[in-house]
Amino acid sequence: GYPLTAANFNGFVAVCQSGKLSNVPGQGCSVSDPAVSYAPGSGDYNADGDNLDYPDTISYSQSTNNKSWLTGGIPKSDFATPAFGLEGNGKAQRFRGPNFYETDVNFYKDTHLTEGVVFQLRFEFFNIFNRANYVDLGNSGVDMNLPDGNFGVARASHQPRFWQLGGKISF
Repeated sequence: GYPLTAANFNGFVAVCQSGKLSNVPGQGCSVSDPAVSYAPGSGDYNADGDNLDYPDTISYSQSTNNKSWLTGGIPKSDFATPAFGLEGNGKAQRFRGPNFYETDVNFYKDTHLTEGVVFQLRFEFFNIFNRANYVDLGNSGVDMNLPDGNFGVARASHQPRFWQLGGKISF
């Protein structure tokens, strides 16, 4: 083989996932006081001792634009505190977290140096279109604590586009 012969295309992987379904509970227990009884902002709207009750939901509207997670993919204005002692009207699993789309591709070129020795040069590209993929709802991803000022905002993202170069000698 000659160094200028054609390279090979070895793979094209596209991963497409819709966002994870999630609830929007009221404020949860704090680390300092895990057994908070009903108090303003406690999240225990019906006063049963469980601080993760659903708030009243005015609308289930949610932007499907990926950039909306930078300013709040789930609008805080869609929620209200129910009257004391009542359950909120919020439904379970009505909101989706950020979706995930990634396309990976690699190319390689085999060069026969001698009859029994082959050098392979590889170029591998990950997230080739450099799409912003935000970490899903919860701990380090989208802030789902309703009283927070950053409610519905993505706080972290997955890796941006990157590539790697590799070589291998086979004999």
